[in-house]
Amino acid sequence: MKKLFGILLVLIYSFSIFAEKGDTLPNNTYKTGEKLIYKLEYGWIIGGMASLTLQEKELNGKKYHYVAGIGKTIGVTDRLFKVLDIYESYFDIYTCKPTKTIRNIREDNYRRYDVATYNADNSVAYSTLKKADVKLPKGSLDVVSMFYFARRKSFNNLKSGDVLSFDTYFNEEYWNLKIRYIGVETIEMDFGKVNCLKFKPVVEPGTFKNPDALTVYVSNDANHIPVRVEMDFFVGSFRTDLTSYSGLMHTFKFEAD
Repeated sequence: MKKLFGILLVLIYSFSIFAEKGDTLPNNTYKTGEKLIYKLEYGWIIGGMASLTLQEKELNGKKYHYVAGIGKTIGVTDRLFKVLDIYESYFDIYTCKPTKTIRNIREDNYRRYDVATYNADNSVAYSTLKKADVKLPKGSLDVVSMFYFARRKSFNNLKSGDVLSFDTYFNEEYWNLKIRYIGVETIEMDFGKVNCLKFKPVVEPGTFKNPDALTVYVSNDANHIPVRVEMDFFVGSFRTDLTSYSGLMHTFKFEAD
């Protein structure tokens, strides 16, 4: 269970690898004030909640989009293994390039805190935890800003089996993410049927029962938000579902039961 919510938030963001590095895309997908809330289920147990909140804040005299991603345990799970993970990102309103990211991890007795600041072309991130520069490919994003940048992109030209990779800063190091597009699928959720784009991120061997045991479903509408993540760990299967949303730029499309 250690670092579970860190993994969870990365999986929620992971479809964003389809962003094209260095591009500036028009934003017709999200707006300031958007909030997404998810629940984490293990069988019949609801063990945690995760949220993403988009705001506008000023940093060093300039306005940025600011996102706080929070994952925490609830109920019985919280009494057995307490988790509070917070990911924060300040990124450019127009390009989504991050200028500062904060990662604050509290999982039972485990603690990890890092503030990363980026140079002008985002080819270097200075980590306060490592007390050193981390070299990155030019124009890199962090996992939070990458999520919002990718949502600006049209997914109309994807073909089943497409595999793309993306370079990012995560866990105080350079990380190359990969993901495969599977196709379109309609899934049943608490509030109705949702037509989705289906993805399978490529993960490191040993994290799951097999490298293909993770599925991300993204709403096939103008919002492009992850609505479900299914994970198959050695310890069992987990599912993360969107439970509530507010402040969307477009009407969220689903077929009520």
